[in-house]
Amino acid sequence: MIYASLLIAFLGLLIINMHSYFSYRSLQNEFMSFSTQIETMLDNKSFSYITCSSGDQAVQKLARDINDLVSAYQNQDIADRRKNREILRVMTNVSHDLRTPLTILFGYVEMLVHHIREETVSLETQNLAQKLYKKTQTANRMISQLLDMSRINSGDYPMNLQDISLTKLSHKIILDYYDRLEQLGFRVDIQPSDQEIILALDRESAIRILRNLIENVIAHASDGKYIGLRIVDNDHDVAVHILDHGKGIPDHERTNIFKRGILLPGSDSNDQSHGLGLSIAWSLAKMMGGELYLAESSDRGSDFCWMVRKVRNK
Repeated sequence: MIYASLLIAFLGLLIINMHSYFSYRSLQNEFMSFSTQIETMLDNKSFSYITCSSGDQAVQKLARDINDLVSAYQNQDIADRRKNREILRVMTNVSHDLRTPLTILFGYVEMLVHHIREETVSLETQNLAQKLYKKTQTANRMISQLLDMSRINSGDYPMNLQDISLTKLSHKIILDYYDRLEQLGFRVDIQPSDQEIILALDRESAIRILRNLIENVIAHASDGKYIGLRIVDNDHDVAVHILDHGKGIPDHERTNIFKRGILLPGSDSNDQSHGLGLSIAWSLAKMMGGELYLAESSDRGSDFCWMVRKVRNK
């Protein structure tokens, strides 16, 4: 009788332990499933509801709480997207409405400056006319940049890829700036590729990238009095380097310089680009299948590299 009681007690403990073990394994598998589903959402940056097959009430409640958080995130994401679309729409409309009258005003100011040069006027009047010309030019450029950024973000920016000689185009752009750079005291150092390089590019976008990079050197690295152009022909791509001998970019700011509204070191609130020039260039490079980044410079200053996929050489 005693042995029978002990056997029954042993079997009861065994059953309880086995139940606890399988319950633990079931919970462990369920939690691993939760973890896998959450990791997938984070990797894909797409949040969806998690599934739960457990009959445990506590586990089911945890799943419901997680799904409530997912639902709240989705609703907030939808609201943010609507808000961003509305902001882009307003920016596009305002930029478009201001662009035409500013262009007309800029034309009148150009005529005024030209007229003043031919007339005998005081030095103060000449200086005021020059200031008006520069401010109008800056405002016109800012409006164009805002409109371009709005079109890029909305996916409405036109992109017409065609075979273009990057060698000739880059030389032409920097030579267009040669007189201005010389007046500012820059040493212009051009080291072209040994052969002509043909790439699939949107011409206007390529010009915009090169101009923005050169303007960036003039605006933020003029103290170095140096600008360099290097074209490096690699096996599968071509690297266009715009170099300067300015103060350079601090390490903690290198990852942010292509973001909208980020001004480079030494910039102030009156900076004509307001952090849009490099951001536009970065976006256009990406839209053409390339990349724009700040390369490691062995010399002082900065090295902005525009990497473009190669089509063919000739």
